[in-house]
Amino acid sequence: MLRTAATTSLLAQLYVVDLLYYAYLTEDFSNNKTRLVQSKTIIAENFGK
Repeated sequence: MLRTAATTSLLAQLYVVDLLYYAYLTEDFSNNKTRLVQSKTIIAENFGK
């Protein structure tokens, strides 16, 4: 039995989270870009990619 309503609900929730994240990032893009680059660097150093 497929639970299409549950899947649709989950996708809608993820979409809202993506929109909120995008809105947050665009508020102060240059500062947030710097933080994202720092995060990427730290992750690459610690997890080898």
